[in-house]
Amino acid sequence: MRASYYRRSSMKPNDWKTTALCAGEHIHAGRSQGLTMKRTGFTRKAPPPRPAKQYEGTKGPQPRACARPEVVARLVVPVPKLKPIQHEGYMAAVRRLRCYRCGIVGFTQFCHSDEGKGIGIKTDCREGWPGCGPHFDASGVMVNGCHHYVGTSGSMPRAEKRQFEDDASRDTRAQIRACGLWPEGLELWPEDEEITATEAA
Repeated sequence: MRASYYRRSSMKPNDWKTTALCAGEHIHAGRSQGLTMKRTGFTRKAPPPRPAKQYEGTKGPQPRACARPEVVARLVVPVPKLKPIQHEGYMAAVRRLRCYRCGIVGFTQFCHSDEGKGIGIKTDCREGWPGCGPHFDASGVMVNGCHHYVGTSGSMPRAEKRQFEDDASRDTRAQIRACGLWPEGLELWPEDEEITATEAA
């Protein structure tokens, strides 16, 4: 293979040795004289600066003009809540009355008002009213009674129920006072104190 290469080229096999020797001497001579080749890296040209983008207008949503309602400072005066009273004498007197809703006698239960009642907390007994419990009606059918209908069944709308309990408790207190069954030592309801003072005058 080497012989065929030599045939194609103009150089003879001995010329390769001569050239190599000359090149070696040249390199050796350059080293002896302190001449060395320095390697320098390629320097990249810095890219031309890009022109800054110019935005016309404002970026983002535009603020909207809205009218702010005028805030009027109000003085809030805390109203002390009355501690609920559960007076057994008053509740026993209410059970002696007929049912406030249907008027039946003999099955009356004491019914607490549901307005303001919480878990394990009953409202004041002076806000209660007489309501019948489970009993047989005139046709012999067992009914749950008015206590269940007003308090538990949910059949009465909230606004109607609240109005009914307000009227029932107010009329019950008036009936207890008229019958002379108001317990001694039990304070009157704040609303009833004004009525009593007006009647006495």
